[in-house]
Amino acid sequence: MSYNIYLSFNNNEELIKLPVLPAELKVQEGSDNKKSEVLKIGEITQIKLPPQFSIQFDSVFPSNWYPGCNVLESELRSPYDYVSIIKRWKKTLKPIRFVFVGSTIDINSPVTIETFDVSEKGGDVGSWYYKMLLREYRFYGADKINIDNNVIQKSRTNTKQTNQLYIVENGDTLTSISIKNFGDDSAYWDIKRLNGLTDADLIKGLKAGTELRLY
Repeated sequence: MSYNIYLSFNNNEELIKLPVLPAELKVQEGSDNKKSEVLKIGEITQIKLPPQFSIQFDSVFPSNWYPGCNVLESELRSPYDYVSIIKRWKKTLKPIRFVFVGSTIDINSPVTIETFDVSEKGGDVGSWYYKMLLREYRFYGADKINIDNNVIQKSRTNTKQTNQLYIVENGDTLTSISIKNFGDDSAYWDIKRLNGLTDADLIKGLKAGTELRLY
């Protein structure tokens, strides 16, 4: 089964499709559950959110197109372009998005670039080989606190009901639509599935005025 890997920055403002798929993709997950002994109760387990997962792989940015490439010849950029774009993203200290589609599993997650090492190999001058380590990024925000008559109160949860249909605006992506309507990007795959959107549709961009089902 064929698959594709994309890296994107700033809600698909910039998008890279890996030109050569890695032979191996290592996704490492963990658990941070803590066991404790409680008097007269026995052992209990405190369930916590698992630590962020990491994604590790290595591949090559080829100097010339060949049949094993995962992009069209006209889509292939120079190794310098790929490397300079990723290094620039890393310097922004902002998360990027890792998208892995077409396999038995799908991953669409914000990640940080932990390491990005590049080298050349003898016999293949001009091509740049690289190793990349990405780590899951979790968006967070502080609760808004109101002080009224010296009493501290947390803001109430937003109970506004989300409309079932959404009209696409200029610059919208599935990620931004999910965040705008649900508060985070968790609805990305549901919106994609409900509206029969393909990866090709998303790469071309959503057309303003299109009506999408949200749930």
